[in-house]
Amino acid sequence: MARRVSLAGEEALLSLLGDEGDEAGAKRRLRLSVRTHKGGAELEFAAVSGEGNIEDRIALASEFSVELHGDHDFSLRLLRHLATTVRHQKYHDTDILTVQVDPPAAQQ
Repeated sequence: MARRVSLAGEEALLSLLGDEGDEAGAKRRLRLSVRTHKGGAELEFAAVSGEGNIEDRIALASEFSVELHGDHDFSLRLLRHLATTVRHQKYHDTDILTVQVDPPAAQQ
């Protein structure tokens, strides 16, 4: 379980790094929160570029974001094999990637 959570976290970071946006070389700030969920783990990655309060921007993104469902990104497709659920939301220059990894018995 720990290995799967670690691999899912690594793939989530790679996915967010690959989505740098339109600005070349733009620095992004990252907030990671981890919670237990039904014996597994839920990881929420929030990547934000630009200035301003990261919590306010995440709240706006949660309210007005567009959820991306496409399998166009290889890293996200790989992440879906490691995790139980993957949810990617995007609002302007804010990305929120929520990954849930359940224990092996709960996945079947």
